[in-house]
Amino acid sequence: EFRRVLFRSLKTSHPMKKISVILLLLGLVAIAGCHNDKEEESVVCTCELRQINIRAVYTDGTPVVLDKFETINLETGQKMEFGGDTHYIMDAYYKDSGQYPVMNDDYRKELENKPLKIKFLGYKNEQVVIEEAFIVSADECHVYMVDGNDSVILPLPDKH
Repeated sequence: EFRRVLFRSLKTSHPMKKISVILLLLGLVAIAGCHNDKEEESVVCTCELRQINIRAVYTDGTPVVLDKFETINLETGQKMEFGGDTHYIMDAYYKDSGQYPVMNDDYRKELENKPLKIKFLGYKNEQVVIEEAFIVSADECHVYMVDGNDSVILPLPDKH
């Protein structure tokens, strides 16, 4: 019955009224077709490997060149490994920039929506010269820092 009345009024009505009715119907169809089903949502992530870094410089701005560095999971006390390797290669980038990795997307799934307390340790001449705590987490795509310093300034070493 509703269809018959609708079509009869469309036949005899003004063209602008027809367009309004058609737009109204299309809007209703669009609204009825929308649903907010969490399972069907898709997330689009970038394909880059994200990394949280700490930058270490001396008071004069020159980068701190560490002998070694590591990230410790403060909940378990265990050293965290990145990139399937036992340690990052100390290449020219780290030495030239003084930037060192604290966490990366290798731990994204473990950290997804779960903050984790970690500690970055930087060594020079077998002594800890940088000890910084962080809270890190991840979303569906990448790790990110929740709390912590992304840079540290050290006093110039004695030149004796």
